[in-house]
Amino acid sequence: MTPDLIALALAGLLQVIQFGIMSVACNLDVGPGKTMSARDQSRLGGSLEDQLSDKPARLFPAFENHFEGLIMFTLVVIVVELSGQNTAFTAACAWTYLCARILYVPAHYFGLRPWRSLAWTVGFSPPSCSSSCACDARLARSFGSRRNAVTGPYGTVAGGHALSLRSNSNGD
Repeated sequence: MTPDLIALALAGLLQVIQFGIMSVACNLDVGPGKTMSARDQSRLGGSLEDQLSDKPARLFPAFENHFEGLIMFTLVVIVVELSGQNTAFTAACAWTYLCARILYVPAHYFGLRPWRSLAWTVGFSPPSCSSSCACDARLARSFGSRRNAVTGPYGTVAGGHALSLRSNSNGD
């Protein structure tokens, strides 16, 4: 397993751990009667998040934020893996993302400003850099050499990765 995939697997595990921490903190704060209910706002007297004290309430956006970041990180790792563009740089980016996400949770929980925002920015940057560098390297190699060109039904495509929309080998 590549370092990029290991970091992705651990980021998924971090999401599960975050959910557990959030669940325990919320249950301790407002009680399982509210957290295990249907969460009807009319019965609860408002949203559950509004009834939590500050620190447990901060775990909700930290958890949701990780889902948003994890989606992008997963896409980047898949693109890097499938294109065979794994390098020491992409591995460093993947581990930087994971470390930043680990630091983000306590920074958000304790309301540490500007560290929370800094951890978010550091966590956002590696997937962006990793994906753009992998794509740039692939494009540079593909378009820099005509020997990798493939002629398909819609013209010539560089890089040797052409998808045929034909239903059979006769071109029908």
